[in-house]
Amino acid sequence: MKRAKKFVNRILKIIQMEEMRILPGQLAFFMVLSIFAIFPIFGFISNSFISNELIETMEHALPAAVSSILKSLMETRSSSLSLIIFLISAIYIASNGCSAMIITSNILYKIPNMSPIRQKIKAFFMTIIMISLILFIVIVPAFGEVIISGIAKLYPGKIINAVSYGYELLKYPLSFVLIFLDLKILYTLAPDSKIPSHYNNLGTFFTTVLWIIITRVYSLYLNKFNTYDLFYGSFGNVVIMLFWIYLLAYIFTMGMAINKDAYLNSKKVSSKT
Repeated sequence: MKRAKKFVNRILKIIQMEEMRILPGQLAFFMVLSIFAIFPIFGFISNSFISNELIETMEHALPAAVSSILKSLMETRSSSLSLIIFLISAIYIASNGCSAMIITSNILYKIPNMSPIRQKIKAFFMTIIMISLILFIVIVPAFGEVIISGIAKLYPGKIINAVSYGYELLKYPLSFVLIFLDLKILYTLAPDSKIPSHYNNLGTFFTTVLWIIITRVYSLYLNKFNTYDLFYGSFGNVVIMLFWIYLLAYIFTMGMAINKDAYLNSKKVSSKT
């Protein structure tokens, strides 16, 4: 009980930090740019084999307005040369989201920024991890459904029913573990100074759980009480997606602040001893 109370007080202090008024908004802006760059790539990759299943999974997992925008991004088509140019520019634009993560963590940890070139190289590798994170959230469940349905057509009967039941039980815990690991890698790589990864466990767990809960609750709320269209008209879907991404960015920054507190508190304890 004391630990829970202490953790709640810690969260309240983090919310009141000056950095929390600025950093989530900056991070959300670059996350939006990253999403608009990444999802056309997913559309190109999945076009030949899991496009329909991927869209169905997004519609189930995300708010309808968000999945509608992402679906239109995935349906973007272009020539081969345009696609190559787009892929290069998209990865560069998407890396700005990870650059924002690096700068955000440096501000929270009060670490000086490394050289822009080195930082951009690190942001590029973090972008690959971030893409895999989105893959685990959206594409992996869709791909699993394709595999199960394919096996069911070849081997109908009790065995495939058992496999399908087992998959339904395991896909969400497995997705949780994969999201947790991806987030932990991002949290560990982000600061421009070596921070032992075990200090990132609590913040990563916090972010993983809150991302899942917030996305689900926001989706249910929009299905029952969607008032954005009344105020924003045709821009309602865009506003819904921007607010959802801001919530994710805010929680991500909070998780980073939790990790920072864990690291700094351990250094205080070690210096006293």
